[in-house]
Amino acid sequence: MFKKTPKPKNTAGKISALATLLVGAFLFIMANAGLIALPWLAQLIGIIMLTFAIYVASAYLLRQYTYVIESVSGAAEDGEGAYDYIIYEHRSGRELKVCHISVKSIKFVRVVTPENKKVVNADRKKLQRYTYDTTFAASRRIEIVIENGGEHASMLVTYDEEMLSALISTGVIVR
Repeated sequence: MFKKTPKPKNTAGKISALATLLVGAFLFIMANAGLIALPWLAQLIGIIMLTFAIYVASAYLLRQYTYVIESVSGAAEDGEGAYDYIIYEHRSGRELKVCHISVKSIKFVRVVTPENKKVVNADRKKLQRYTYDTTFAASRRIEIVIENGGEHASMLVTYDEEMLSALISTGVIVR
């Protein structure tokens, strides 16, 4: 029914990773050359910056997700059947299924914007949280709240108008 691998626009992620990598390397070079009064402090700050650069690269630049909404085998394709929501992660040339839920277990979906981000974050603190979004400092995301076996969880995924429409067409409630 729906399958998409959004291409993230990670200009902010690339700039952040590159800037922290360069500043971290600069601090190491200056500390080793003896040009900084407290070389251990420069090295500590350099390690923190290099760690941040590696985190941004691995979490946002080297990872990609495919979002799939498909009809459960044997169910009708007319919107009356059961659907599954599946997320595949692509990293290092491998594809791995990281999420597979029934659309029936989705309580609601909402778009996270800068205006409602504080409310969403406060609500998410009470839930098990998952993030399947590769856009660094995204202005909009989709939050999917699910209930499975009495447990509630929240997933943040990349904002995509087509995916939101596909979820709505399966009968998901939008807040």
